[in-house]
Amino acid sequence: MPLSETESIPWTELTPAEPVCKYCTPEDVADAMGLPDPNNPMGQFMFSDMSVPKYETVCRLIVSAEDEIDRRTRRSWRENRVVEHVSDINSYWHDVNGWRSDYYAQGGYYVQLRKDIRPWDPTPIEEGGKGDKLEIRSRDGSWTDVSDVVDRPDKEGFCRAWFDRQYGKLYLRNSYMFRRFNACRITYRYGSEEPVPAAIRRLCSIMVASQVINMSVFYLKVGMGGDISGIRDQLLANWAEEEGRIFSSFQRAGKVHSMLR
Repeated sequence: MPLSETESIPWTELTPAEPVCKYCTPEDVADAMGLPDPNNPMGQFMFSDMSVPKYETVCRLIVSAEDEIDRRTRRSWRENRVVEHVSDINSYWHDVNGWRSDYYAQGGYYVQLRKDIRPWDPTPIEEGGKGDKLEIRSRDGSWTDVSDVVDRPDKEGFCRAWFDRQYGKLYLRNSYMFRRFNACRITYRYGSEEPVPAAIRRLCSIMVASQVINMSVFYLKVGMGGDISGIRDQLLANWAEEEGRIFSSFQRAGKVHSMLR
């Protein structure tokens, strides 16, 4: 409905929400950079709506750095949501490469997901839940919602499903005398619920601080004439070396797989 001449939209509704930072804050970035600059007589070089870059811009840089940290360490300390991930399920009866042996030994077919899967909550988001969902595709191409059987060994239905959350595995087993399935489609959440390690907080801070210092507009307004101008190159080199050490301590090589039989 169009607004009348006397109506207006509140300014706060027109302002986009700042990204939610998990690994560090703009204050942590400013602390890593030694801001505010003591050579600034106004003392206004903490990040704010009037600073260069703005507070919201630094928040977006932090979220971007969080994505890179998750990707390079293959771990995450925040909640991430995967929507409708589709995976094939190998349901051949023969025992080539031990598929049926694995089925009986581990209790079902398994699908590899991301590690540290969050507790299952199939309640729709509109109703205040998390909106997790699991669907199974039969050989006729139809999808069946089996979200209510996940982690419910007492629940009878089309199949049974449960997680090995730490290793990110979804196990599926079709109930006796039911038709078999060949794929699953899942919406789930993952990410460690432990506190963010201090090293990761420091890593995220210096990654963003390096980006801020490299901004030409920041260097012109803050670095020239300030403490940063004289040590900029050395500071960036020291931070790059520190980033490498922290990444190395958190990166995982992964499993070593033997050749197929």
